[in-house]
Amino acid sequence: QEAGRLLPPSPPPPPFSPCAVAAAYAGMATFGRGLLGRLLLRAPAPPGAAARGLAAGAGGLKQTLVHCEHVADGGKMVDFAGYAMPVQYSKAGSAHALSIIESTRWTRESASLFDVSHMCSIRWTGKDAVDFLERVTTADVHGLAQMTGTLSVILNEAGGVIDDTIVSKCVSKEHGEHVYQVVNAGCAQKDLAHFEAELGRFGGDVRMEVLWDDRGLFALQGPKAVEVLQRLSPSADLSAVTFGQLVWLPLEGAEC
Repeated sequence: QEAGRLLPPSPPPPPFSPCAVAAAYAGMATFGRGLLGRLLLRAPAPPGAAARGLAAGAGGLKQTLVHCEHVADGGKMVDFAGYAMPVQYSKAGSAHALSIIESTRWTRESASLFDVSHMCSIRWTGKDAVDFLERVTTADVHGLAQMTGTLSVILNEAGGVIDDTIVSKCVSKEHGEHVYQVVNAGCAQKDLAHFEAELGRFGGDVRMEVLWDDRGLFALQGPKAVEVLQRLSPSADLSAVTFGQLVWLPLEGAEC
């Protein structure tokens, strides 16, 4: 299990929905050295900059956009689905110097920020996109309200499970109505090949855009996640966000 970026303890937050979940879906990002309340989001990399899906370091492992931040904070980097990912932070004297078990306990009692940029994000557009996703997953995508998502599984032609996934119905100023999907890093190539094959059979108006070249994906997890994110986005009421709901948030000038 990968280690998350640890956030220091703070006074108990006001009551909020225990199901509230926050995820950042944005461009390049860097984590603040003070940790609590210091997540800075940058614009996407300029043309010609190294793309995350193509950049490789020592040993040929791919690197996420915040690889240097992990290394600077003493991250112990290991091979995870072909990416160099931190399994724990062990720099001497650092607030990150916890064992994997201690890190897990910290997340369950406080909050941790996880770099999950190695996972594969997909944007689906076109008038038949929802029909296509109902063909290849078990999700009732037609039944989803806008800005909500659901856990699901990807099926093969015989109804067997290929991978688990999250499917969300979104709307944004830039892309309008679309479906946003996340699949596991270890199964990404297999999943994408399956989608390509099924698109050929389907033949409808569907466009698949894989988003793993110049973007970061982060998950803020733990009972204090809402409190932490609320400090970074005071204009939003995160206490009203429940499991499966999505919101666009302004964080340090970037919409996430």
